[in-house]
Amino acid sequence: MFGSESNVVNCSALEPTDLVGPVQMYGSMGHWMTAVYIILVLHVLPVWLAASFTLFRLNSFCPPQLRPSLAWLICIPPAVMSLTATGILLPSSGVFIEILLDIVLCLDTTGYSSMYV
Repeated sequence: MFGSESNVVNCSALEPTDLVGPVQMYGSMGHWMTAVYIILVLHVLPVWLAASFTLFRLNSFCPPQLRPSLAWLICIPPAVMSLTATGILLPSSGVFIEILLDIVLCLDTTGYSSMYV
C-alpha cells in the first residue's frame, strides 16, 4: 500500500530519543507525504502572501498610533502557520511547537486587548 515492505519505517518502534523528521515520515507514508507537502505549501503560502501584502500597505491605510499594534496582529497568522508547518514536518518536536503556539497566542491576545484599553 505504501510501497515495498523493505522501505516502510515503523515510527512507533523508534527510540524516544530519536528524531522523527521528513525522512522517517516518508519511509512510513511513502509518496503520500508528497501530497502532505503540497497541501502544506498551499496553506502556508497564501497566509504569508496576505500578511506581507497587508503589512506593506499598512502605512497608507492606518493612523500612526495604531500601526505598531496592527503590525503585531498581522504577523500572528504567519507565525502560527509557520509553527504548525514545523510541527507537521518534524513530528517529534510537537511538545515544543505546542508551547511556542501557546506563547504566540497569549501574546496575540495581549496585543489585541491592548488596542482597546
